[in-house]
Amino acid sequence: MNNKKIYLASACTFFLLGFFVLCYMIMQLFNQHIILGLGGRVFLSLIICLFAYCGCRSLLHAYPERKEEIRKGLLFVCLAIYLELLFIMLIAYDSFGRGIQCIFTASRENRMAYIEHCMNFIPGKTIISYLKMNANMSYTLINLLGNLVVLMPCAIFLPYLSSVFRKIIYYSVAVAGISLGIECLQFVFMCGSVDIDDVMLNSLGSMFFYFIFHRTKIRKMVEYILWIGK
Repeated sequence: MNNKKIYLASACTFFLLGFFVLCYMIMQLFNQHIILGLGGRVFLSLIICLFAYCGCRSLLHAYPERKEEIRKGLLFVCLAIYLELLFIMLIAYDSFGRGIQCIFTASRENRMAYIEHCMNFIPGKTIISYLKMNANMSYTLINLLGNLVVLMPCAIFLPYLSSVFRKIIYYSVAVAGISLGIECLQFVFMCGSVDIDDVMLNSLGSMFFYFIFHRTKIRKMVEYILWIGK
């Protein structure tokens, strides 16, 4: 067996392992006997990304001339896992006071209550209210820091998936669009809150990390991991 076949067999093995882990995570959604918390879901998602990375590394040895396609495939897989985690955390995770129901099928009373109490279009209103909550500082930190951090990974995914997003103006528009999309989903499923301050914090946090990432050694480390420039 030549080296190319060995690398292909290794890549298939890693991809299959990742697929099995993904199937387990999907089964958990429909099986009440399998209880998987947020920490377990994050851990298994990282395992899937690790298997995908190892598979792509093996594939790279088999097809070195297709380095760019293999790297983008890996980034797409990791981006899909990241978006899945975002959906679980921001839309469907009960421990954060969320749970899926539809705005179009809810009763009129529930819709009106949600619109009245869970929507804010005044910039800064929610941030100021969080800062005034001296009695519940942990809740304030979780919400403010969580909104700042949640879209930071986009600073890695988007610029390497498309060179368009290496320009800050296009990146800013894309991140703001993603954040608005999340808010729209929260409105449709009546979970969490629809808040302009969330969009502001999501965008500012991601743009801040964008500048940090592209001006420090973090970028070189990521490029080394993604075999850029090799």
